[in-house]
Amino acid sequence: MPVMGGIEAAHRLMGAGSKARIAFLTVHEDPEFIREAFVAGASGYVIKSRLASDLIAAANEVLAGRSFTSPFSSATKG
Repeated sequence: MPVMGGIEAAHRLMGAGSKARIAFLTVHEDPEFIREAFVAGASGYVIKSRLASDLIAAANEVLAGRSFTSPFSSATKG
């Protein structure tokens, strides 16, 4: 995002009392970045390489009040 990153945007939304449900769509598979996204207020996390298979499922889960995280490659897991 050109003005601020998604994590900062999520923090600002939540800090302003927003009731928005946030789902990240990103290339980042780093477990620490994923954790930071959820700490910032995300309910969903979709990795762009899994967009076709995960986006609808993520939207449904987030809209139902649940969380969703795309599986990510074992090469990036701690």
